[in-house]
Amino acid sequence: MLRWISEIKDWSQLVWEDWRFRKRQPGRWQKMTLRNIPVAPIEELLMRWAGGSVWRGGPQLMPWHKSCIGLRHYRGDVPVDDPAQQMGTADQWPLKCGRLFWCGPIVHHFGHQLGEFGGRILMSSLDPRQGHLLFLHPEGNQLFEELVPWQQAWIHYLNPGHKPVLISGGGFRARELVVVPQQQRLGCPPSPRHLRALNQLGGSLTPTINEVVVLSRARYSAARDKSSLRGSVAGEATFDAWMQRQGARIVYPEILPLEAQLELLRSTQHLIVAEGSALHALELLGRQPEKTVTVISRRPLWRGMERSLKSRFTQLLWIDAVKALHWLPPANPRVKGLAELDWKQTVETLNTRFGWNGTPKDITTLEEASNAQITDLRQILPMETKLCTADDRRPQRAGGW
Repeated sequence: MLRWISEIKDWSQLVWEDWRFRKRQPGRWQKMTLRNIPVAPIEELLMRWAGGSVWRGGPQLMPWHKSCIGLRHYRGDVPVDDPAQQMGTADQWPLKCGRLFWCGPIVHHFGHQLGEFGGRILMSSLDPRQGHLLFLHPEGNQLFEELVPWQQAWIHYLNPGHKPVLISGGGFRARELVVVPQQQRLGCPPSPRHLRALNQLGGSLTPTINEVVVLSRARYSAARDKSSLRGSVAGEATFDAWMQRQGARIVYPEILPLEAQLELLRSTQHLIVAEGSALHALELLGRQPEKTVTVISRRPLWRGMERSLKSRFTQLLWIDAVKALHWLPPANPRVKGLAELDWKQTVETLNTRFGWNGTPKDITTLEEASNAQITDLRQILPMETKLCTADDRRPQRAGGW
């Protein structure tokens, strides 16, 4: 009875959040069909770090998407897309016939592709009308088979309607373009209908493997030299070894095909995840209220960063024990920094959650491994350090990332 009440409460919160967002947006926020609309090539993608655009290009509706707000690309509650600048010959672009469903750009960043640019595909696939799913590729027209394997698997997973896929470089006019608004915005919970569709897509909602599985970044981001500074935790390899002695299984998600990752994430009862792109793979799952998900933060937690996962996994625990960030300028320390953790807080929290037996000696060993890794890096790179305070835990950008 209590679980049923909790589910009703959680779904009600999700519906309210979705209504609040839609009510605040000007114009129409629903599926629309546009005709004879120019689709510009990608001019800029994920370039905000350099002062550019999160996303510039794609369907061009002037004044800027005012009559079809569903075309806008959001992070959090803020639109972050920009109109194309090279539209001088748009009236001469060839007309592409047939019905197209707008699904957004293809990007080479695993986390952003799954977590930011995947919010239109599933509902487009489930639309009963026939047509092609349209993606834009920054390198021009592509065959589906030319995509990297994880991109193919991602599209295949979110396309239960088995619609044909068109991957274009843009520079054409779409005779009929169906626009499904973003159903998953970075830093926000999904729309209720998107989450329901993910529930149906994923099969059983009950985990079947009763063990603790750790998704580690220790190989992908070893942080031993300049090339491997990709955002991680100092002493992570030693941390992994300690968790393994406690009975956990260590997994390196980057070496697994996406299909295998999703099956592991869906079927495992207890997940510990090093904060990173693996979190976005979890966003392909529906609700699993019985699963525990524990995130080891590699940067101070901004309010709202946990909302997308919390809507799926009510037993989410985000351990923000970041004391300092060490990084190599001009990189963004939140993206490519090496986090120094409070190991006492981390170990004691995991002891409580899983009944583990981390000792003061274990904490000292982790601190020594962390300090040694930071010292070794400082000997070869001009690293900078930032002590993390409450100010670093206040969101500075839309979407919580």
